[in-house]
Amino acid sequence: MKRSALMMFSTQQKWYATYQNRRARFSHYLLHCT
Repeated sequence: MKRSALMMFSTQQKWYATYQNRRARFSHYLLHCT
């Protein structure tokens, strides 16, 4: 149980990191391309 919870947590972290990266790229694009 503990291991699956840890896996869920790491997956969530990965998804969050991807989301943050996308957001950062988007704001960077807005800053430089408008």
